[in-house]
Amino acid sequence: MADIFPPPQAGERYPAINYPFVYRIFSRCAKWIVISYNIILP
Repeated sequence: MADIFPPPQAGERYPAINYPFVYRIFSRCAKWIVISYNIILP
């Protein structure tokens, strides 16, 4: 139970750590999707 549900401090710290990382991955994936579309469509 303690491992599945972390304490509130860790829960509040998680988004601050994960959001830049997730945003960086998402922006990189979106960039590669746009590049692949530009290569495939023409």
